[in-house]
Amino acid sequence: MRVFIVRPFGTKEGIDFDRVQTDLIDPALKRLDIVGGTTGELLAQGNIRTDMFQQLLIADLVIADISIHNANVFYELGVRHALRDRQTVLIRSRADTVPFDLKTDRYLSYDNQHPAADIERLVEVLQATQDSQRVDSPIYQLLPDLAPTKVSLLSIVPPEFSDEVGQARATSDAAYLQLLSADVKGLSWEQAGWRTIGRAQIGLKDYTGARVTWESIRSHYDRLDVEANEYLATVYERLEMLVRSEQAIARVLQNASMRDRQLAEAYALKGRNAKTRWVNEWTPIDSQSARRRTALVSPFLKAAYDSYARGFEEDRRHYYSGVNALAMLSCWVRLAELESDLWTAEFEYDEEAQFELQRMKTHQAELAAGVRLAIASSQQQHARTGTQDEWADMSEAQAVLLTSQKPRVVAKAFRQVLLQPDSFSFDAETRQLKIYQSLGVFPKNATAAMEAFEQAKGYLPAKEKEEQAPHVLLFTGHRVDGANRPSPRFPNRCASQARELIRDRILAIKQAVENRDRPKPLLGMAGAASGGDILFHEVCQEEGIPTEILLACPKSDYIRASVAADEGNWVERFKTLVDAPQAVVRFLNQDENFGTLSAEQRLPSWLREKKSYSIWERTNLWILYSGLQRSQDDVTLIALWNGQSGDGPGGTEDMVRRTRERGARFIRIDSNQLLEPS
Repeated sequence: MRVFIVRPFGTKEGIDFDRVQTDLIDPALKRLDIVGGTTGELLAQGNIRTDMFQQLLIADLVIADISIHNANVFYELGVRHALRDRQTVLIRSRADTVPFDLKTDRYLSYDNQHPAADIERLVEVLQATQDSQRVDSPIYQLLPDLAPTKVSLLSIVPPEFSDEVGQARATSDAAYLQLLSADVKGLSWEQAGWRTIGRAQIGLKDYTGARVTWESIRSHYDRLDVEANEYLATVYERLEMLVRSEQAIARVLQNASMRDRQLAEAYALKGRNAKTRWVNEWTPIDSQSARRRTALVSPFLKAAYDSYARGFEEDRRHYYSGVNALAMLSCWVRLAELESDLWTAEFEYDEEAQFELQRMKTHQAELAAGVRLAIASSQQQHARTGTQDEWADMSEAQAVLLTSQKPRVVAKAFRQVLLQPDSFSFDAETRQLKIYQSLGVFPKNATAAMEAFEQAKGYLPAKEKEEQAPHVLLFTGHRVDGANRPSPRFPNRCASQARELIRDRILAIKQAVENRDRPKPLLGMAGAASGGDILFHEVCQEEGIPTEILLACPKSDYIRASVAADEGNWVERFKTLVDAPQAVVRFLNQDENFGTLSAEQRLPSWLREKKSYSIWERTNLWILYSGLQRSQDDVTLIALWNGQSGDGPGGTEDMVRRTRERGARFIRIDSNQLLEPS
């Protein structure tokens, strides 16, 4: 979250406003992990008016100190109240009276002689403001129908950043997208950046990474954010967190400004959750007849149909909700026919059961006609623009399956859609067919469609057998000491001893993993700096454990920055590792001028405004996310570490802290042992 602070500067009317910021405001912001500044920072950049207006608009939070009658402060406060309806906090000392127009507003009163005494109160106020999302602008309080400016439409991400997201999306590099998500935190366009990343993560089906990104948007900005909650509803459902998914959908439906298509999407998500619960109820049952009977009386069958049907009612063009409503109703009708005794037993009179079933069949026919019309409308619209709506074509094939009496017609419909099989997810598209087969409803049509899918798989390029997710070993550790190091930490003469300490930990982990009920292969991942990194890769190779070498920059620059040492043959050992035929080497930064750039310049241009952030911190995150992406729940970090802060940002202590924050296992090798007398 970013803050913009509106206040007088220097000492005025006996109040040291600079001290108020350093003693009161800054500590409170630090406690809540909120970043930002004042117009004083903008002044050094030039064009203060443009930047000031922009910050008053896009800042997530504005703190305005109205202690004295300062024209600039009240002007900027008025601009903020006009542009944004919430997230503005007023503070003041008791040095002056509050202007009449602000007397009804709530504000924090502080002691200007001892501002630090009110830190706790300010933290509480800021936290409550962030949590409540209460409208605090008097303009929007008096004019509730006035729509505030949509900041997400005005906060534009740099083109270079968008290009990086696009490249990661095209190469299915989910780990790099997670890195970008961490990169943009605290930047002025943070929210827009997160949205760009979150959409790409959804496209890659990286639901774990997407959850972090979209939850960040919701928690930092607006818990009722429609886009964030829509995506989180899908993410939670895919991660089998149905309660949270339904809570996200409820937040979407709370938004009074929802339009037809948005409502249709929300109700379709609600229907999908109910269908998942319905399937989960009868899937474990062995007998097909028992599965059918359980499915027929399940309340989730009606709940799923009702939600999908409501979505289609909200927007008759929304064929996705329509075809799913048709599928649920068709299953319902067929189950009632197959288990007629159970269906009849649910009614007081047999005639009532027959009447209800006939009513459902009539509605089934009407719904099928409406769905076909919605699909045709979408197809015609795309035809006019020379494009194709593959999902409408797939929905049409699904509708044919539910309405045709001829399996060959069904097979033909699916074959025509699957001429480009790489456009669809086979698992997702066959999931509904497996429901029909498992319940024994529409068995011939479902089998014909499934055969079309199997035939289409033959058109796809051959894929290697999917590998089992490994147990990932990450490594971080000290480099060997340079000649100018004032106190020893890892002398070069101790390299053999360190090597054996590393080997002991690796062998212990290897044995533990092999002794599991379901053993996994091991995979090592680390940089290749002189000292611990290189020793780790060498030991892994000797023990038959493959590794990936992740470098911050091209080899020659990496050697100058992280390998060259005053003692030892580390450069030769580095080259042996990275030039080996079987070596897997990846680079974070391919800038040919890396070696001549400062630590800040080595970052992408769009990232250089982020203070106190280095290429080495970024590389640590990249290695960590790469490991987590390969094996989300089975990662161990081995650290050759003396337990102290390093010589600069991005060192061993930084990697340990970030790994612990993500919940991965951590094993420390105390490097102080290297300094003990033998």
